[in-house]
Amino acid sequence: EIVNSPAVADGVVYFGARTGTFHAVDAKSGRKVWLQRCMPLSTNGNQKGFSYSAPLVFGDRVIVGGDDGFLYCLARADGKELWKLGLDDLSEVWSSPKTNGKLVMVGTKSGFLWGIDPIAGVQRWKANVGDAIGGSLAIVGATQGVIPARDKRLHAIDLEKGTVLWRCDLPNFSMGAPSLALGYAFFQARGGHFLAVEAGAGRFVAGL
Repeated sequence: EIVNSPAVADGVVYFGARTGTFHAVDAKSGRKVWLQRCMPLSTNGNQKGFSYSAPLVFGDRVIVGGDDGFLYCLARADGKELWKLGLDDLSEVWSSPKTNGKLVMVGTKSGFLWGIDPIAGVQRWKANVGDAIGGSLAIVGATQGVIPARDKRLHAIDLEKGTVLWRCDLPNFSMGAPSLALGYAFFQARGGHFLAVEAGAGRFVAGL
């Protein structure tokens, strides 16, 4: 079963499955390029796999979060595991990794946003937003990102230092990914809300 969104680069589609395997498929022919088993097959019915974290292509590698609490980095050429990094208490990684060209950022259910060196696979910083992160970071320029969490706030993070710049209170929580346009972050929140926040200053602008 596949429930996350794929990444596409140079005619190849990359995606993970709930069976614990990660796949690369030729976009035109559907031919398998490679398949990598990242998590062992379960013998007790509690299979770990790739559920909600969508992969990120970064140069010659593809990076994705797993249900086992690890962030995986695989070689795009053959699927070889380059590194994997355990995040927090190894609970499921729902958040999809994003990059500003220097670091890869991904959130956890424990309420932390990690800044990770995509080459070495090591933590550079970790920002505490206080509650579960299920969505993805939206990058404002090269040095700031905004991400909602389950604490009913939108958080702005300095992507060089990992410090919280501001927090904006919301009418309800969001586990989604903001879209940026015209200087605003637009996103959905629970209860059918559609919200707009000024991305630079953290000022709540509108909600439906």
